[in-house]
Amino acid sequence: MTIQPDLSDRNRCIVTHWDLPVQCVLPPTHRDDHEAWHPESGNRIRFCGESVRPYTEELYHGQWTRLYEDQKAG
Repeated sequence: MTIQPDLSDRNRCIVTHWDLPVQCVLPPTHRDDHEAWHPESGNRIRFCGESVRPYTEELYHGQWTRLYEDQKAG
């Protein structure tokens, strides 16, 4: 499920997650992975779609844990 970015919020990156209904919460000028909150767990997540194998990680008990990689890539 994908969502359309909120283009009216100029203080927020417009990148959306490819499977989760979330939009990056970082400023548009950031250079690292995109970040948001997981819509079900409420935990912080980060996602990178620019790599050869896009991935998503969730901050769980203070550690980033890989949730999944996009198996269709690469």
